[in-house]
Amino acid sequence: MADKLPWIPWYHRDFIMDEIVQTQLDDAQKWWYLRLLSHQWDHRAVPLDGNQAMGIVSPHMLSTRKQWARFVELIPILFPPIDEKHGVNARLEEVRVKHVGAYEVRVEKARKAGLASGQARQPPQLKAS
Repeated sequence: MADKLPWIPWYHRDFIMDEIVQTQLDDAQKWWYLRLLSHQWDHRAVPLDGNQAMGIVSPHMLSTRKQWARFVELIPILFPPIDEKHGVNARLEEVRVKHVGAYEVRVEKARKAGLASGQARQPPQLKAS
């Protein structure tokens, strides 16, 4: 669960001010972009392959092949490659890593506190010397 936080940050100014998003994506493509951002949040990266991305985005049948083809061309720009098959939105990944780390620290502190509480409640004869 630590690497799948139940929320995703939304930086509306990044979205509104992004030149590619505002000048090269139509409304359907903007939705696909948001779907890929959500996928990255849960899976750490998005596939650069158009067929794999299609499985995540599920473009509507009313979308044209031209719309999809143009979007696939933009995936490596919107999600710069980290290897041959995957790309990431750098800011989103930075935030995800930071929050996963903070979550793991909280879990470890809670675990230690639970152990200490359990040991403190043990009768004296059961406590280790």
